[in-house]
Amino acid sequence: MVARYNWDNSEFYLPIGIRVGKVVVKPTSSWNFYFEYQTSLVYGDWNGAAVENSYRFNVTCTMPVGK
Repeated sequence: MVARYNWDNSEFYLPIGIRVGKVVVKPTSSWNFYFEYQTSLVYGDWNGAAVENSYRFNVTCTMPVGK
């Protein structure tokens, strides 16, 4: 989430979201799971594209490099 302000046109854009996740650590690897929801809190005068609703689901597996 990044708040943006356009100095030329005095426009303000503020997204807001929430992320919930879990990391599962194992002896040889780890798994990261998370779900994120994001929407635009302030965007009425924003001239560019604004997200109405954004959903993200992520699964990441990390493994050590061979010895």
